[in-house]
Amino acid sequence: MIAGLKPYPKYKDSGVAWLGGIPAHWALMPGLSAYIPKQIKNNGMQIKTVLSLSYGRIIIKPPEKLHGLVPESFETYQIIDPGNIIIRVTDLQNDKVSLRVGIARNKGIITSAYLCLRVHGDMSADYGYLLLNAYDLMKIFYGLGSGLRQNLDYRDIKRLPIVIPPNVEQAAITKYINHIDRLISRYIRLKRRQIELLNEQKQAIIHSAVTRGLDPNVKLKPSGIDWLGDVPEHWEIKPLKRWVVINQSNLPETTDPLFEFGYIDISSVGTGMLTGEIQRMCFRESPSRARRILKRGDVIISTVRTYLKAVYFIKQDMNDLIASTGFAVLTPKHGIIPEFLGYLVMNDNFINRVTANSVGVAYPAIQETRIGSFRVAVPPTGKEQEKIVRYIEDKTQDIEKVVKNISIEIDLLREYRTRLIADVVTGKVDVREIAARLPDVVEDEPEPEDDGEPLEAETESGAEDAEN
Repeated sequence: MIAGLKPYPKYKDSGVAWLGGIPAHWALMPGLSAYIPKQIKNNGMQIKTVLSLSYGRIIIKPPEKLHGLVPESFETYQIIDPGNIIIRVTDLQNDKVSLRVGIARNKGIITSAYLCLRVHGDMSADYGYLLLNAYDLMKIFYGLGSGLRQNLDYRDIKRLPIVIPPNVEQAAITKYINHIDRLISRYIRLKRRQIELLNEQKQAIIHSAVTRGLDPNVKLKPSGIDWLGDVPEHWEIKPLKRWVVINQSNLPETTDPLFEFGYIDISSVGTGMLTGEIQRMCFRESPSRARRILKRGDVIISTVRTYLKAVYFIKQDMNDLIASTGFAVLTPKHGIIPEFLGYLVMNDNFINRVTANSVGVAYPAIQETRIGSFRVAVPPTGKEQEKIVRYIEDKTQDIEKVVKNISIEIDLLREYRTRLIADVVTGKVDVREIAARLPDVVEDEPEPEDDGEPLEAETESGAEDAEN
């Protein structure tokens, strides 16, 4: 029970284990009583506004942000209207993290791979969205679906047990959740901005150490590299491929189908950090891009969707860790210690070099050989490299602790929001009195916490082939 909120005075058994008791005066119906499928193709390019499902919200994608596997013609997309509910129905087997439900606030077009629903009967569009969003947060959809990838379709939705409060309560629930969601989203955005500023401080420390060393009086020489500038005179300047082996090992197609491993995809990597959990899966159920073999001390850097700046030093001492073929795996050779290589590649200047040399506007990518050709400056001795690594670790450890604490705080807020939405929408708590006291002024809907989620087509099967 959420603190400060009370239950309804009387309940009845829903007969659904995951739903439990519901308010006695609420209706329990199958999904078809409130949701109807709708798909209108964008024939003749009637609509040009492209929409995207990003972090559980339907947003307008400006032309300059149309990254991803965009089609040759948007005639294949479907037209959606304000109030329509969109569900990403694909790949339940491999993606159990992304938010799958959004409600349209604008008229536009979106991939036809998504399920578009409109509400009817006694269900309001806003409450209808909140209910399916709650089911999404509760991971109810993952017990449904069919096929190798466990895809959903309307047959799953029409049989889905749904709860329908009276219209006045639907409005109260919507008003309360939107109010709380705005407050939490604003707070999370402030916290994310703190993390950005802290990471900028960390990057400044890394950049100075891996390009100039620790001696402020060291004699410098021109590197001959525009983005690098002057470097210590005694450092060696060579192409990266002289310091590393690229993509040393891959899982063969003859791998035991039952071989189980931890999988790192591009969507779960940020700059210098994992943004999601390492997924456990067996070979026969894994995406075709799950092939790069990793070991401790390797550095992975994305070669597709390079605007994401996904770079990570493998600290995990695991003998069953696999990465997407959308990464280049850099294994240090003799002459460069793994930790120094990690900081060298995580340096903003190097990452920006990768993005600047990527090819393609819709789906920017770079060849591993191109990355290997980038010239870098490296101290000639392991001793000097180790001193730089220790310096960076010492100077950034407090920053990392603060970032970790803020990240934990954000995660707790998200968990609270998830539990609150589920409890309110399914009738575990009564918000009617509280909602009545909230102001009636409707504020603009909060922006997504981040717009870094890929365009919808990138999360579907076509993206896997592009990453191979």
